[in-house]
Amino acid sequence: MNAPSGQATVGDIVPRGTIASAVAMNSMGFNIARSAGPALGGAIVAAFGAAATFTLNAISYVGLIAVLFRWKPEGPVKPRLRESLGNAMLAGVQYVALSPPIRRTMVRGALFGIGGGSITSLMPLVAKDLVHGGAATFGLLLGAFGGGAVLGAITNGRLHRHFTNEVAARISVGMVIASMIIVATSRFLPITLIGLVIGGGGWLITVATMNVAVQMSAPRWVVGRALSIYQMATFGAMAASSWTSGLLSESFGVAGALLIMAGLMIA
Repeated sequence: MNAPSGQATVGDIVPRGTIASAVAMNSMGFNIARSAGPALGGAIVAAFGAAATFTLNAISYVGLIAVLFRWKPEGPVKPRLRESLGNAMLAGVQYVALSPPIRRTMVRGALFGIGGGSITSLMPLVAKDLVHGGAATFGLLLGAFGGGAVLGAITNGRLHRHFTNEVAARISVGMVIASMIIVATSRFLPITLIGLVIGGGGWLITVATMNVAVQMSAPRWVVGRALSIYQMATFGAMAASSWTSGLLSESFGVAGALLIMAGLMIA
């Protein structure tokens, strides 16, 4: 419930021409947290227990809530026609159904989620079975993927200055496919780390590009709902990918599952 409204707010904070860069920076912060968070959380669990970890996580939102309460959007607040929750949701679904650009982005987001979701969901097995490491190795793999996301955010603006969204998306999806093939075929940790850096960069650019495509295709009154439907398709597909990747790895091994999902991404 938080993610669509939070991401839709980006368009209220920055000028329209800088939304792409702002979304990339937002995604970079998320990926840094996703990489560093498990290590920090593990240290707190070891020192103080699981309850303390959840408590500190809850307290960490206080600063964000305080900032949102103090935030004053620029420009006058326009009066809006009040809608019931059900009617508002229906209006959002109808708008997305009648918008070809958003429909296409939803379908591509779902396909990307099904294929690309395997690289993160199978990462613990990559650490254990392919490069024969333990918890520290898993941390390195997460860090490499997060580091690649940071590089992707840094280069995202430059990439979009030279290429259209379509070409940029194809390049970034190609990076994720290359990453999956490298990780599947490598048994040498440094090469696997390089592959994950490439994958993290491609992942961020792809997600940011599709996010911006939805934001630029929807008017402000419905952008939160359009983003929520797009994210439902993309991240719902990633959840399905985790389950499917697990089944494939049982039948064909971790490397086989990654290669099958890479083939799906190519198709």
